[in-house]
Amino acid sequence: MLVTRQAEMGDLQELLSLYRHLTPDMPELSDDLAGCRWREILSVKHVAVFVIEEKSVLVASCSLITAPNLMRGATPHGFLENVVTHAGHRRQGYGREVVVAGLAEAWARGCQRVMLVTGRMHRNPGVTDFYESCGFMSGRAGLMAQRPSS
Repeated sequence: MLVTRQAEMGDLQELLSLYRHLTPDMPELSDDLAGCRWREILSVKHVAVFVIEEKSVLVASCSLITAPNLMRGATPHGFLENVVTHAGHRRQGYGREVVVAGLAEAWARGCQRVMLVTGRMHRNPGVTDFYESCGFMSGRAGLMAQRPSS
C-alpha cells in the first residue's frame, strides 16, 4: 500500500534530488536559499507538497497551490505543479497517488477546478494519457509568459 503524506522540513534534500529526475539541469541552490525558500513554502497555508517515500527515498511528489477567487461563487482555484516521479520508480502508481492526493486536498479546500500545465505532452504522448487517467481533461488553452532575461 502506498502512503502519501505532506512534505516536512526534513524532506528538503531528498526533494531537491527527486526534482532532478524531471529537470536534470536545475540550477544548484545554496543551502541557505533552499532552506529559506523551503521554510516559506511549508509556512504558506495555500501550498501543500505531497510526497511518497519508499525505503527512506522520496519517489514521487507534487505541489498544490490554491488561490482565493471572487469568481464562481468565491471558490478557490487550484494549481498542481512539480509533478515528479523518480526515474527508477515510474509506471508503478506513485505519480498517480501524489496527483490523487493533490486533487483530494484541492476538493477539500473547496476548489471548483484544478489546473495543471506541463510541457512534457508534446515530447511524450503518454503524459496526456496519464493526466487524463487522473481526471484531467483538455479544456481551455493555457498560455504562459516567461520573465524576460536581463
